[in-house]
Amino acid sequence: MAFIKEESQDIRIVEVFSLKHEDTEEQTGFDHQSDQIGTTDSYSNKNRNKDRVHTENCIHQAKDEMDVPENLCSDVTNSYSHTKEELSECEMSNTEQQIYPFLETSEKEEKAKQAQWKVAEEKAIQGKLLTKARMELNEYAQGCASLQPNVIKVKVSSNTPRQRIYDKKNFCLYCEKPYAKITRHLIQKHSGEVEVAKALSCKQDSTKRNLFLTKIRNMGNYHHNSSVLSSGKGEIIPKRQATSVSTATDYLPCKFCFAMYIKTDLWKHHKRCKLQVKDKMPVKQKVQASCSLLLPMDSTISSGLQKVIEDMTFDDITQVVKSDPLILSLGERMFLKNGEVGRHRADIRNRMRELARLLLVARAIDKDVVALKDLINPVKFNTVLEAVKKMTGFDSSTNQFSVPSTALKLRRSFVKVSYILQGEALRQEDDALKGRAEHFSKLIELEWTIHVPFKNKLM
Repeated sequence: MAFIKEESQDIRIVEVFSLKHEDTEEQTGFDHQSDQIGTTDSYSNKNRNKDRVHTENCIHQAKDEMDVPENLCSDVTNSYSHTKEELSECEMSNTEQQIYPFLETSEKEEKAKQAQWKVAEEKAIQGKLLTKARMELNEYAQGCASLQPNVIKVKVSSNTPRQRIYDKKNFCLYCEKPYAKITRHLIQKHSGEVEVAKALSCKQDSTKRNLFLTKIRNMGNYHHNSSVLSSGKGEIIPKRQATSVSTATDYLPCKFCFAMYIKTDLWKHHKRCKLQVKDKMPVKQKVQASCSLLLPMDSTISSGLQKVIEDMTFDDITQVVKSDPLILSLGERMFLKNGEVGRHRADIRNRMRELARLLLVARAIDKDVVALKDLINPVKFNTVLEAVKKMTGFDSSTNQFSVPSTALKLRRSFVKVSYILQGEALRQEDDALKGRAEHFSKLIELEWTIHVPFKNKLM
């Protein structure tokens, strides 16, 4: 009978404990659902401690009421603590399983974005620009250009994939200011001008009226573009806005309508230009060379030298020739001496282009060099020697040049250029410039043959 009584007491203790345990499990289950991801380790430890204390109190209370042995209560308490620890470990594992997929997906998204950017960049290099990649590349290029104040930019289209943005402004020929509605501005503000009056005298919406207004609009943009090219800073206004990042050297003005087009497409425009004069169409097909004469150039050179420059292939070297006054002065001196002979004209072109090529190489070596005049300085003599060696293919192991004749011609050209600069310094009474030119020519006489020997065999 005593054994049956103890067994019934044990059953009653377990029932009381199970009721208390169910209440605590409902409480912790609700807390776990509400704060499944945002809970921290400290908060969960506090909840476990509270549940353990509450359970122990319940067991001790039941023990006092029913007179249960202590070893039985301790066994129940230990088993409950073990179950709570197992539950907490399960909760942590569930939380980790929920968080880790998010981290993995974020890493995958970053890798996918990097791969997409590389693909877009490769397509941009190949000329197959995607719309989004093109806009990002344009923004990046514009940001880089904004860091450099003295950079000539080209107007880029602001169109988006879903809409066209009309933000292009044309410069007025008379006001020299940009206007979005240039035709309306000409009619309202400059109706008294001769060219505008000619356009207004024609029938409205007629072809002739539109051609007159188009030429006035193009002339305004042409004067603006010429001033930008002369100053070296500003924005070029082409006939058609660029769809990708481009440079000012990619554009040339049409010799008939004065609008700026991409130089590689200029011959196509010449075939259908509505303002061309068919009686004066050129016989030779050097379209870029003839149109390059419309770009700003030193006005002091003769018409004969202009024809010599016109025969040059239009490229970066020709642009340096046209923009450097010292190279033009050398060409003018050579043309005045014996420029009427055809073979001498070819020699003039070659000498001018050689100095321009050397100047481009020197700019890459020394960032302070802008014009040829900057090289006529004893301080820059080593820069000149290094540029000559790079240009003529100098091999330091054999101490030989691949093109030694070019090095010899450059020496003669530098001597002539230093003499021209000395004469300019005398006319301007500039003693500092005169001293630099004299010392530079003295260095050529003393050290040129040491670093650039004349008797040098071909490699």
